[in-house]
Order: sequence, then structure tokens, then C-alpha cells
Amino acid sequence: MFSFRIRTGAPASLPFRARSAAHTYRPPARDVLHDLTSLTASGDPVAFAALHDALFAEVLDASFRVLGDIAAAIAVARAVFVEVWHMAGTCDPDGDARAWVLDIARRRATDRAATRERHRPATVLLGIQDEFLRQELNALLTSADAAAEPPRAG
Repeated sequence: MFSFRIRTGAPASLPFRARSAAHTYRPPARDVLHDLTSLTASGDPVAFAALHDALFAEVLDASFRVLGDIAAAIAVARAVFVEVWHMAGTCDPDGDARAWVLDIARRRATDRAATRERHRPATVLLGIQDEFLRQELNALLTSADAAAEPPRAG
């Protein structure tokens, strides 16, 4: 059985961002995550990309522990960060942003596992939803990369 560990590295099948985050993972400070979540709530794509990079490995690990399937865990992690982008304003200002994001991850992974068990034919619909969420997350991260690039001298 496949085992994913945050601190010992990530499998080569994971996207580059996840491999590099898992290999050099150090938990960011609570106040940094809170600031990134607040900036994400205001629509800052660079802060969102930083939040994504800071927590992706933890979200992936939490999802994998529930699902036991790396492909499904990656799909759930994508869905989690799309939800974080849309719902960042609902994060409790006095709460722990990491706990908020990981709670979303556990809830989504549990829902995914229950749906998979109850409705085997629904896996086709889950695949369509996964593709849509992958495209939305890639668009968000691309806009963050574009916003973070310094202007080119003409």
C-alpha cells in the first residue's frame, strides 16, 4: 500500500509544487497563515498562492489518510483550495487558519469517501467535477504567478 509522509518527501507522481512543499516542509507561523487568509479573502491571488504552497502538503496528507487513494486525495486537495479561495472571508479572525483549512479538507475527503461508497456510478460525475476544479485552481495559481512577476522593462 502507498504511504504518504509529509516530512520524508513526496512521491514522484505528485505535481512539482507538492513534491517541493513536502520535501522542505516547515509549518508556517499561525499569524502568517492568518494574514494570508485575510489577504486571500480580499482577493489577493499572490497571497492565495502562498497559502496554497504553505498548506498543500498538509491538506494532501489529511485527504489521503481519509481516502487511501492518492488520485482522489489530489482531487480533494484541489477542491479544498478552490473552496478556500471562495470562502476565505468566513475564516474566524481569531481562529486558527490551518485548522480551518484542514477541517475543510477532512470534511471534503469524508464526503468524497461516502459518495464513492454509496454511489459507484457517481464516479463519472466526480471525474467531471475534478477536472473543473483542476482548471479553476490552475487559473487561480496562474493569475497569482502573473501578479507576482515584476513588470518587464520595455
